[in-house]
Amino acid sequence: MRRMLKVMIPMTLVFILIVPAARVASNSNSYYFGSSKIFGLDTQLGRDIERIEDAFGKRDTYVLLVPRGNLALERTLSDALHELPEVTDVISYVDTAGAQIPVSYLEDSDREQLLSDHCSRMVVSVDADFEGDETSALVERIRALAQLCYPDSWLLAGEGVSTYDLMDTITADMGKVNAVSIGAVFHVLLLSMKSLLLPVILVLDIEAAI
Repeated sequence: MRRMLKVMIPMTLVFILIVPAARVASNSNSYYFGSSKIFGLDTQLGRDIERIEDAFGKRDTYVLLVPRGNLALERTLSDALHELPEVTDVISYVDTAGAQIPVSYLEDSDREQLLSDHCSRMVVSVDADFEGDETSALVERIRALAQLCYPDSWLLAGEGVSTYDLMDTITADMGKVNAVSIGAVFHVLLLSMKSLLLPVILVLDIEAAI
């Protein structure tokens, strides 16, 4: 008992110092949410992908759907997209045919590639990786431009966009899952031990170990 009392205070101090450091280290980890990093350089496919990217750069294509009908607004959005340094090309009706040419002048086969009954499609080519901080920032900027021109009435798709959505969803869900699991474990320990202090200490120990 005396030995336990001697080490109790030093171990408590060590625990208090370790927990914040472990928390910071855990939050500093980088995670990949897409498939672009599955194949490393130790695989033939990974080496081939690296050679291709070294020769041609990293490219991705996004598709932005906006409500059809306002060609002037589409022109404004297209101009704003072109100003983004990562955007290399935008294919849309206003970029291909021009806002001055009536839609009825085009053949159905040509018009259907960019226009549907209710939507106008903008194909945005970007010089960006499929995931990462720069890609996330680019997706957020494109979404902000679309939201500014077409509030809550646009859709954006693409591999980089899907990876961003996975990261956003998983990160938010992990916080909820951790909170629920901590609460559940705490209540089980509280009911079984009939003590408030011990469950708190044990939950802290479990979370520190994780």
